[in-house]
Amino acid sequence: MLAIQQIVSLKIDKLSFGGDGIGRYQNFVVFVPFSAPGDELEVQITESKKTFARGKIIKILKSGLARVSPDCKVFGTCGGCQWQHISYGEQLKQKHLILTEMAQKEGFELPSDIEMIPSKSYEYRNRVQIRAFRDRLGFFQQSSHSVIDIETCPIAQPIINEGIKSLRKKLPVAREKKFEIYKLNDSEIHISENMAHGEELGFSQNNEECNKKLVSSVVEYCSDFTSNSLWDLYCGKGNFSIPLALNLDKKNVIGVEVNANSIREASRKTHEIINLEFVCSDVKPWLNKIPLTQAIVVLDPPRIGCDQDFLTTLLRHPLEGIVYISCNPSVLFRDLKRIQKIRPDLKIQKVKLFDMFPQTYHFEVLVQLGT
Repeated sequence: MLAIQQIVSLKIDKLSFGGDGIGRYQNFVVFVPFSAPGDELEVQITESKKTFARGKIIKILKSGLARVSPDCKVFGTCGGCQWQHISYGEQLKQKHLILTEMAQKEGFELPSDIEMIPSKSYEYRNRVQIRAFRDRLGFFQQSSHSVIDIETCPIAQPIINEGIKSLRKKLPVAREKKFEIYKLNDSEIHISENMAHGEELGFSQNNEECNKKLVSSVVEYCSDFTSNSLWDLYCGKGNFSIPLALNLDKKNVIGVEVNANSIREASRKTHEIINLEFVCSDVKPWLNKIPLTQAIVVLDPPRIGCDQDFLTTLLRHPLEGIVYISCNPSVLFRDLKRIQKIRPDLKIQKVKLFDMFPQTYHFEVLVQLGT
C-alpha cells in the first residue's frame, strides 16, 4: 500500500467513469482528479486501499497533448464539471473507451461500429438548478454543500445565464434557497423557487439538441421491429412516446409513468394522436395486469436502473425487442446480464453513444436488443 501524503511521480494513461485520471505507480492504480491523458505528474496520495489509491496533483511535470485551459473561472472548485481541462475530441475518445472497456469487463462484445453523437461543447444546458445563500448565488463546491458564487455558467445556454443574472437581484437571502431555471422557448425562461429536482416539472433532458438526435435514434431502432405493440416504460412527459406514435403510426404506443404531473402534461399535448395512450402507474403492477403481449419495449429507467423483479415481470411477455437508454454504463451492463439470463436470445444488435453532457464524464448510451 502507498502511504497517505506520500509523493509519487506517474503518467496518466486514461480517464475513469467518475472523471478521475488513471495512472500507475509501481503497478499500483492511482486515481487523480483533474488530470488529463498523457499528463506526467507529481501526485500526493490522499487515500490508500489494498488495490488502489487516490491522489491530488502537486505539480504538472509535463502536460498531456489533450490538456487545455478551462473556460470557467471556478472550474476545479465548482462541482458541476470534471473535464473542462481536456480537449473535446479527447473527451469523446475517452467516453468511447470507458464504454467499450466496461462492456469487455462484463463479458459483452459491442458492435465495432458504435456511433458517437457529439454535442455543442459549451452553452448546451437548457435548465440548471442553482442555490442562493446570503450574498452568494451558484452551485455546490466540489464534494461539498457549500455554495460557490458564480456570475455565469459556460455550459448553460445564454438565456439561462440571463436568468442567473436576474436572480442576483434577489440577494442577499437569509436562508438557503434553491431555484430551477429552465428554458420555455428561444425568448422565455421560467424560474421556480425551492423546488426539489423532478418535483412538479417532472424529468426532462438538459441538452435539447442532443436529445433530438437521441429521440430520432430511438424511433429508428424501434422501426426495425414488426410488432404492433410498443411500450414506453418510464415515459416521463412523453419524450419518446409522442415521436414514436407520430412516426410509427402503424404501431400502438403506450407510455407508462408513475409521476401524475408528467402524465398530465404528456396527455395535454397528445389528445389527437389516435395510436397513443398514456397510463399513470408504476410499471410493474401495470405489466402484471395486462395480457401477455408480443411487444417492443423502450426502457429509460432512473439512474439506478431496473430491479430484478421488474425485469422478471417484463420478460414474462414474449418481447420482440428492447430499446434501452442508460446514463450509467455499469448499471446498463448489469441489467443486460439480467435480461439475457432470462432471454438469452435477446442480443445486442446496435449501440450509439450520445455525449449529452460535455465537460463532464457523463454520457447516454442507446442499445437495441433483438433476436
